Amino acid sequence: MNIPYFSIVMAAYNAEKYISDTIDSVLCQTYPDFELIVVDDGSTDDTASILEQYEKRDPRIKILSQPNKGPSEARNNGISATCGTYLYLMDSDDLLMPTLLDEFHHTTIQNGCSFAACGYQMDMVSERQTTSKIFSHEDLVLKNRSEFLDILPTLMNEHLMYVVWNKVYLRQMITDNGIKFTSYRSCEDRLFNIAVFNCAESFCFIDQPLYHYFCRGNASLVNRYLPDKLESLEAFYDGMNLLFQKASKLDDKNQSLFSCLFLKGILACFVTIFNPSCPLDAKGKNDYVKQILNRDSVRSAVSLCKTGGLSFKLIVLILKTRFVWLNKLMAWGIDFTSTRAAALLFKLKHKSSSNL
Repeated sequence: MNIPYFSIVMAAYNAEKYISDTIDSVLCQTYPDFELIVVDDGSTDDTASILEQYEKRDPRIKILSQPNKGPSEARNNGISATCGTYLYLMDSDDLLMPTLLDEFHHTTIQNGCSFAACGYQMDMVSERQTTSKIFSHEDLVLKNRSEFLDILPTLMNEHLMYVVWNKVYLRQMITDNGIKFTSYRSCEDRLFNIAVFNCAESFCFIDQPLYHYFCRGNASLVNRYLPDKLESLEAFYDGMNLLFQKASKLDDKNQSLFSCLFLKGILACFVTIFNPSCPLDAKGKNDYVKQILNRDSVRSAVSLCKTGGLSFKLIVLILKTRFVWLNKLMAWGIDFTSTRAAALLFKLKHKSSSNL
């Protein structure tokens, strides 16, 4: 049996508009030793027939189908069917640069790291315009766990460590440690990565933007109201604090940064109540905001957050008041700006926390 170097897992749900381009970007890789496992998560459009045609065309492609259970379950099912040396997880509506697997192969062969990451290009797509930004860092080869944890807060602050699609993972590390995606509909990538951070012994970073990620406005899952968003953010916040506490690296600087990142997520929770996907009435929205403002985790983060410039300090001050109407007004302003001045908000949102 031929064991491929890379096992690529892609979850797909109603992806007929983009999935052909996405799969083509995989098949055009300059490094050919991979298997591609696509899990159709109960699509109701033409996704299944498109996938069937690709499976017939290339023996490296395997299609799995399941009733609609969400991306986490689809990814877990896909991972269980893999056999490659390194695992790569990607979305069904993005694009790979042609040399992505080649660069990851070179880096992992040369350094034998537990996992590796690369830079990426993010496109914020709206009806009015598309705004692009490159996220990256200098090349890194970190041979021990302590060095990795020392640089991790910086990489998180640069928006490089939340997602899975700019990373490859040693598959045996994932399976031996029973790492799976949680049932949350939000932050599932972050929680998967925290489990990796807890067991990874080495890490490499490639400075090239090898993945092309598209965030398609209000249609994106990131912008939708999700009932468990708060709980998943708390799980991530607690997980990061515990990880660094165990390593005796939870100093004031790291604690402040993690609190800042958590509060940015809380602000995102508030913004989603203005999204068309939110089912809450006016009273429900008020209760939702009030509940969040009174959470112990939020109150603690507000007191610990010392990071950020003037604009973020103003946000923290408004959160600290715990006035429902004021926090809703702030969230409404951000939502309004996202539709009227999406490019400006995109740039502000993705500045590092130290520059906010």
